[in-house]
Amino acid sequence: MDPAHKGLIAGLAVAGFSATTSLLVRGIGGRIPPITLNAWRCTVAAVIFLPLWWSTTGAAVPDVHSLLWIGLSVMFSIVLGDTSFFMAIKRIGMSRATPIAKSYPAFAVLFSWILLGEALTSFKLIGVALAITGTALMSQRPGGTAALAVDEEERTRSRDHTIGVAIALGTAVAWAAGAVVLKISLMTASVTTVSLFKTVIAGVMLWSISSQAERVPVRDVLYNRTNILLAGATGVTLAGAALLLVYSISMVGAGSASVYSGLAPLFAVPMGVLIFKERMGVKAIIGCILAVLGIIFVSMG
Repeated sequence: MDPAHKGLIAGLAVAGFSATTSLLVRGIGGRIPPITLNAWRCTVAAVIFLPLWWSTTGAAVPDVHSLLWIGLSVMFSIVLGDTSFFMAIKRIGMSRATPIAKSYPAFAVLFSWILLGEALTSFKLIGVALAITGTALMSQRPGGTAALAVDEEERTRSRDHTIGVAIALGTAVAWAAGAVVLKISLMTASVTTVSLFKTVIAGVMLWSISSQAERVPVRDVLYNRTNILLAGATGVTLAGAALLLVYSISMVGAGSASVYSGLAPLFAVPMGVLIFKERMGVKAIIGCILAVLGIIFVSMG
């Protein structure tokens, strides 16, 4: 199998893992704050990666230069990107936050062109335009209720929606930057090495932030069977997504890998509507279709 097909299959698997993560985070709700949840999932993923790294690389440690690039990638993709994504899901729901955040391939293509010199074709430009248009449609509040926000509850909902959309867009930019920086780190380290140290560095950062910002005792998660199972499950999906994303980037580049993994809305939106009864207006549905078409156009480029 050639590298292009390997990268495609790995990227689509990342999309599936990402959609499952969205489902789990939506189910967790307010049980575990977003930073603490992200710290737990990185810890679980690191435990999964450790024996894989040991057996495949002989415990090879990256040099300082590579560690700096991995750390920068972690700051963008996990500390800022994943945490803000969880916050967006809790504010505007899984079926709306996921398509907006997963428009990040549009940004990744542009960043890869500017910083890495990856090709920017007419198909990719059309794809970027479609993704941005779709994101704009999905960002609108359903039902036009913003104009009818006459009571305090409605004003609060309108404010939450605006903040949630802004957070989801910030997630897209952070994920795109993380993917591009990750490509640089892969020039000097293996896939498993980058995957392990990415989750270890992220875990250290997130636990440090969580201890100051959220102060959730470890026992609150460990002593609750539901919480520990859900937190552990997000760690498993992170391990799968992180490893396969790194592999996909190594095969087809940051721009194309981001495009393939960005197809998560195809899985996440139906799950959000069917399982959690989330509502999507006509504009949001059209926007989702346009965003996915944009991703496909980018892949054709």
